[in-house]
Amino acid sequence: MRMPRIDLRGFTSRLSRLYVKSVYAAMLMVVVGGLVVPALVASYFLLVVQERQNTVTELNETLQRNAEILALGLQESLWNMNTDAARSLVDSVMRDPSVVRIQVRGQLDTGLIDARAPERARGQVLRAERPIAMRGEHIGAVLIEMDDLRSEQELRRKQRNYAMVLAVQVTVSLLLILAFLRRRLHAPLRTLAGFSDRLSRGDFDTPLVLDVSGELGRLGTQMERMRVAIRTLFADVARREEQFRSIVTQVPGAVFRARARGAIDFVSDAIESIAGVPAAALMRADTDLWSEMIHPDDRALRRQVTRDALTHQRAYEVEYRIVDAAGVGRWVLESGQPQRVPGEDGFWVDGIISDIGERKHNEMRIQALLAEQGAILDNAVFGVVITRNRHVVSVNRRTEQLFGYPAGSLVGRPSSVFFLSDDDYAASESEFFQRLARGDETSHERQFRCSDGSLRWCMVSGSSINPGHPEQGNVWVFADISERKEHEEKLRLSSTVLEHIADGVMVVDMVGMIVTVNPAFTHITGFEAAAVVGKPWSATRSGRDDQESYWAMWRQLSETGFWRGELWSTRKDGATYLEWLTVSAVRNDAGTVTHYVGVFSDITRLKESQEKLDYLAHHDPLTSLPNRLLFNDRLLHAIGRAARVEQQLAVMFIDLDRFKNVNDTLGHHVGDELLKQVAAALGQRLREGDTLARLGGDEFIVLLENVDGSYGAGQVASKMMALFEQPFTVAGHELFVTGSIGISLYPGDGMDANHLVKNADVAMYQAKSRGRNGYQFYSPEMDGEGIERLRMEALLRRAIERNEIFLHYQPQVEIASRRLIGVEALVRWHNPELGLVSPVRFIPMAEDTGFINQIGEWVLFEACRQMLRWDAAGLQVPKMAVNLSVRQVERGAMTPLVAQVLEETGLAPRRLQLEVTESVIMNTGDALAFVHELHAIGVGLAIDDFGTGYSSLAYLKQLPVDVLKIDRSFIKDIALDSNDEAIAIAIIQLGKSMNLSVIAEGVENEQQAAFLLRHGCTRAQGYLYGRPVAPQLLLEEWGNKNNERHEHGPRVAGT
Repeated sequence: MRMPRIDLRGFTSRLSRLYVKSVYAAMLMVVVGGLVVPALVASYFLLVVQERQNTVTELNETLQRNAEILALGLQESLWNMNTDAARSLVDSVMRDPSVVRIQVRGQLDTGLIDARAPERARGQVLRAERPIAMRGEHIGAVLIEMDDLRSEQELRRKQRNYAMVLAVQVTVSLLLILAFLRRRLHAPLRTLAGFSDRLSRGDFDTPLVLDVSGELGRLGTQMERMRVAIRTLFADVARREEQFRSIVTQVPGAVFRARARGAIDFVSDAIESIAGVPAAALMRADTDLWSEMIHPDDRALRRQVTRDALTHQRAYEVEYRIVDAAGVGRWVLESGQPQRVPGEDGFWVDGIISDIGERKHNEMRIQALLAEQGAILDNAVFGVVITRNRHVVSVNRRTEQLFGYPAGSLVGRPSSVFFLSDDDYAASESEFFQRLARGDETSHERQFRCSDGSLRWCMVSGSSINPGHPEQGNVWVFADISERKEHEEKLRLSSTVLEHIADGVMVVDMVGMIVTVNPAFTHITGFEAAAVVGKPWSATRSGRDDQESYWAMWRQLSETGFWRGELWSTRKDGATYLEWLTVSAVRNDAGTVTHYVGVFSDITRLKESQEKLDYLAHHDPLTSLPNRLLFNDRLLHAIGRAARVEQQLAVMFIDLDRFKNVNDTLGHHVGDELLKQVAAALGQRLREGDTLARLGGDEFIVLLENVDGSYGAGQVASKMMALFEQPFTVAGHELFVTGSIGISLYPGDGMDANHLVKNADVAMYQAKSRGRNGYQFYSPEMDGEGIERLRMEALLRRAIERNEIFLHYQPQVEIASRRLIGVEALVRWHNPELGLVSPVRFIPMAEDTGFINQIGEWVLFEACRQMLRWDAAGLQVPKMAVNLSVRQVERGAMTPLVAQVLEETGLAPRRLQLEVTESVIMNTGDALAFVHELHAIGVGLAIDDFGTGYSSLAYLKQLPVDVLKIDRSFIKDIALDSNDEAIAIAIIQLGKSMNLSVIAEGVENEQQAAFLLRHGCTRAQGYLYGRPVAPQLLLEEWGNKNNERHEHGPRVAGT
C-alpha cells in the first residue's frame, strides 16, 4: 500500500502559526524541538538500519529455505524421472513474487526445468544452488534466484510507515498536549490508547473508530493505516508459512531434519498421525526419543542402516516397526539423505517417514490369500489358468498334469500354447473376448493340444480380471471331458453301428422275451420289429437243431454270460438259414444279469463260399491238382506215418523243359491247355494213394508213400519219362515236351518236408544240367556252385510273382540346405531260402538270363506308383531316379514302356529320371535316338558312374542329358587322393560348362560334402544323408513340409 507524502512546508507554517497564537504553542515547540524531534530522528534512523538488516536476513533465509525445500522435495521426482511432480513443486514455489527463476538440472547437467518469472528482475538478484542426491548418488541440482526489489520496496514502505507512524505519534503527542492544555484531548487519547492496546495484543482486525477532526483525526487515520499495514505484513508471513506447509504436506509422510544422534530441527505435523506424538514435542527432544519408539527387534536394523548411510554419505531407506504413543505397533518407511553441517564436523539428515502399515497389512494378507488360494487351486480337480496380456502368468498343478507340462514351465508362455494352431487361437479370441467384454456366458467344449502334441477335450469357461477389458487378463477353468467325449463317441458309434450294421441284433430279457431289434434283424429274418417285440426268442428257431443244443447254450450263458456258435433259424417266409450267433449277458451295477444281447449274421452263403474257398485254397485252379499248401500238409502227415511204421517215401520234383517257348510262341492259352493235359497224363501214371500237385508255372511235385527205396521211385520216374516220349495235341498243334525230374527219399535225403522238397528241387536242376529230359536222385555232392546258380536262376524267375522283389530308396539332397530333391530306386531281393541276395549277385544273372527286362519293367511301375503313394501321404518327392540296364536299352521299345507306365500311374514325366551308365551311352548303337525319344516325352536322363568310362564329349554334347553323377570311387578318397580331387573338380566344371546338374554319389562325411560345395557341386547322395531304406522309413524321416530330414539321433557316416 502506497503511503501519502508528508508536506513539511505546510507543517512548518502551521507550527509557526501555532507558536504565534499561543504560549502553548511555544511549549509545544520546546517539547517537540527538544525531545520529540531528536527522538523521532533517532528512532527513524535506528528503525531504518535495523529493518534493513532484518530484511536482508529474512530474504537470505527465505532463499536458503526454498533451496533446501526444493532439493529435498525433488529427490523422489528426479529419481523416478517424474517431471510432472517436480514441475508441480517448482510451480508452487514460483508463486512467491520474489522468486524470479528456478532451474532444475539432471544428472549430466541436462536441463530438466527452467521456470522464470514473467517480469525481469529490477533489483539485486540473490542466488542459491543445492545439489540433489538420492541414496548416495548425485542425481541433479537446483538453482533458485530471488529479486530483492520487492524487499527493498517493502523496506522503503516500512520506512515510510515507520516515519508516518512516528509522525502520527508526534502528532498524537502534540494533540494530547493540546487537548490536555485545552481540555479537549482526554477522550481521543483514551480511544487511541485502547486502539494501541488492541494492537499490542495482536488484534489487527478491529478498525480504529475516532470521530474527531484535525490532527488527532489524521493521527487516528495514520494509526489505522499502520494497523492495516501490520495486518498485511502478518498475512504475508502467514502466506509464506502456508506455502511452506503446502510443500511439506504434498510430500507423503512426515518430513524431518535431525542432527545425527542429536536434536530434531524440524518435523512436519504428519508425524502425529504416524506416531501419535505432536511435532512440537519431537522438536523439543532429540533423536533418542524417536529411537525409543522403535520396536526393540528392529532397532539394530535401523541403527545399522543409518550408520552405513552416514559413513558413506549416501541416501538410505529402511522399513521397521514403531510403537506409537497409544502402544500400537506400526510399520514405517524411513528414507533419508545425510548432509554435512556447513562449517561443522557433524551431519544432519533430511528425510521422510511414511506410514506403510496398511501396505504391510495388505502384503501379508495377500501372501496369506495367495498361499490359501494356491493350496486350493493345486488340489482342485479343474485346471485353472490366469493370463495377462495374452501370456500365462499362473497355473495350478492340475493344469500342468492335464496338459503334460513340467512344473512351472507354462508361466510366461503365450496363451496360444494350448490351442491347436495360431488360427484356432485367433478365432477363439475373436469370439470369446467379445463375450467376456459383454459379460456373456463363455462355457464351451473344445479340443486343446497337450505338450506331446496329443489332443484333449475340455470344458472351459472364463472371466475377465478387469470386467469389460478381457485383453488385459482372464481366468480360465478347464475340466477334462475326454472320457465323457469318448463315451459319447462310443455311444454315437454304437447307435450308428446298431442302425447300419449288417448283422442282426436283438435284445431279450431274462425270460427270453424279445425287447428290441435293429433294422438288420428285419432284413435277415423278414420279421418287422413290431411283430417280434414281446415274443419269445424261440419264435424264429428252426427244428434242424436238437433241443439239447439250446439247453447247452442257456447253461453256458448262465455260467459264463457268453455263448458263440452256429444255429439254424427260420425266416418269415419259412425258409431256413444258418446263422452265426454271439450272445452276451448285460449286467447292472450290482453285477446282476438283466438282459442278453444276441448278434447274428446269415452265414448260409458264407458256408458255401468257405467250402469253395477251402477247395480253391488247397487246389490249383488250372489243373484242379492239389497246390503247395495241400501238398505240404499231406507230406507232413506222410512223414509222420512213415516214421511210425519205419517206411520210406519219395518226393519227385518235375519241371517241364523249355515250357516258356510254348507260351512265348503260341500264347498262354495254349500253354495252359498243355499243362492240363500233362497233369492228367501224370496222374494216370501214379497209384491211387500217391499225391500229384502243381506248385506253379511248369512245376509239378509228386509224393510217393511206402515206396521201395530208390528202385521203386526209379520205376515211377521211368514211367513218367516215357510219358514225355508221346506228343500232346493242343489247339491243333502237335507239341513235344520233355521234363526233368529230381528225386529225394525219406529218411535218407531229409527228415522234414522242407529238406525233402529242397533236395528234390536240387536234383531236378542237376537233371537239367545234364541235358534235361531225365531224372536224378539227390546226393549231397549236388550242393555245389553250378547247382546253386541254377537254383538261384529258378528262384529269381519266380521272385516277382512271389513278391520277393522290392525296392529301397536312397535320398538325393541339396548339400547346403539338406533339403530332399529326389530319390534313387534300388532293387532288392529277399528269398525265404537264400535270405537277402545282394544285387551284385542277382543283377548280372538276370541280365544273362534275360529276366532283367521283367525286373526292369516291374521296378519302373513300382517306383512310379510309390511316388503317388508318397504324394498322398504328404511327402512331395521332386524326382524319382530309376536305373536302366544295358539289356533294356539294347532290347529297344523302352520309350513305349515308359510312356505306358506314366499313363497308367499318372506320374508327371518331369518327375521321372532314368539313369544309364556312360558305357551304355557310348556302346549302344541307337543310344542317341533312344535318348531323344525319352526326352520327347518329358523324361529326364542322368549319366550314372560318370568318369569311369570313355565318353566322347562331342557325342555327349548332342544328348539331351540333364544330370551327371560323379562315381563314388572318385568321392571316397577325395580328401586324400589328388587325382580323385582333380577328376571330381573337372566333372563339376564340365557339368557347369554344359549347363548340367552334377550329383556326387557315395558322400559319407562332412569333409567330402564341404569339398563338393566349395567347388560348386550342390547336390549329393550317400550314407551322410541316408542309407537306402524302405518307402515307409523314408516317409518317416523326410515327411515334413520342408522336405527336411527328421533327426532321430546322432548320424554316423557310413551307417
